[in-house]
Amino acid sequence: MSRPAPPRAAGLVWAVFVALLTAATISLLAIVPGLEPAGPASRIWPSGTLPTAHPEETTGHDVNAKSWRVEPGADRVRIVGGILQLEAPPADPHATLRLPLPLEPAVVGFAIQSELRFTGRGGNEPTRAARLHLAGRDEAGRALPDRLEDAFRAHATSEWTSVDAILRVPPEAASVELLVRLQRATGRLELRRLVVQPLREAGWRFPARIALALAWTAAFASAALLLVRVALHPVWAATTLLAGIGGLLLLLAPPELLAALLPRPVVRALSSSPSVPYLGHLGLSATLALLATRAVGAERPLLPLLLVLVLAPAGEAIQLLTMGREASVADALANMAGGLVGIAAALVSNRRRAPAPAEAVSASPAVIEEALPVVPAALPESGRR
Repeated sequence: MSRPAPPRAAGLVWAVFVALLTAATISLLAIVPGLEPAGPASRIWPSGTLPTAHPEETTGHDVNAKSWRVEPGADRVRIVGGILQLEAPPADPHATLRLPLPLEPAVVGFAIQSELRFTGRGGNEPTRAARLHLAGRDEAGRALPDRLEDAFRAHATSEWTSVDAILRVPPEAASVELLVRLQRATGRLELRRLVVQPLREAGWRFPARIALALAWTAAFASAALLLVRVALHPVWAATTLLAGIGGLLLLLAPPELLAALLPRPVVRALSSSPSVPYLGHLGLSATLALLATRAVGAERPLLPLLLVLVLAPAGEAIQLLTMGREASVADALANMAGGLVGIAAALVSNRRRAPAPAEAVSASPAVIEEALPVVPAALPESGRR
């Protein structure tokens, strides 16, 4: 049975389409500014009021320095010349100001404008520094993992720094706090100005997501039809499609939904170390690449490698279609590494299973004659008498 030639032209056209769609998705949902004010800006400092250890409740957008909670105690904070100073001694290198922020349903982040100066010493780790960042808690009041996304971070003495940043609300957060802190760092953190403004997504982002989602649906549907058409092994093709559907559900599901559906030990394992999600991306990409390459029986690496280079960032781009999901360069690199591993394993397997080419039999007429049975020639009628 002759081996069907894979439609490389169709694969190349599909790869170009996915690459363009990836660029459009990242541009519209990650690069182009898509946030707008969700309320008035609140000047937290200067307010002239010293933060207390017992904050008052906040309502709406009424946020001020009186709402701050000081840890471990009010003796760690003071006002000098209108500048708020937070100090942490070497014996206990911790001091934190916690400011609860009103979190309405449409709010997805906060614009932070501030001026800070750090005089002291931290460490090489991200959590050994003077920091300004958001911290979230879930509906049960449990602290969410630190995402290490800071508006300000200093590990050593720095001059006055002007900060103009946007801090995203953790997707699974039911409440958030703005933290001004010395975390495992000794010295003094000074705050001269702090303004906070809630942000929501711009109105054009929703129809853009719908249009991009339809385009991605068409891309994946055409990929499935192309795979079924060129597959040499239907079982491998069906397994690839099932694995692809499962991978898409994992990538597109909101984080809070995954946290509710997955077993609690799995959720804890995923958040136990920053390297665990990378291993998940690597494993999923390796599995899909292995299954797809085995399904089509590819023996040459050129087209599979091209598809991996295109699909690695595409796997991150499609996550932007879901509110609260973000793309990551590190995750894209993990996708690429997993795809290369899966392709390498599949190519080795395909080449081992490929049938050896039939050897041509060239034999001389003498050899063929010797191989034929000897049949006595029939005598003519006159010779029978």
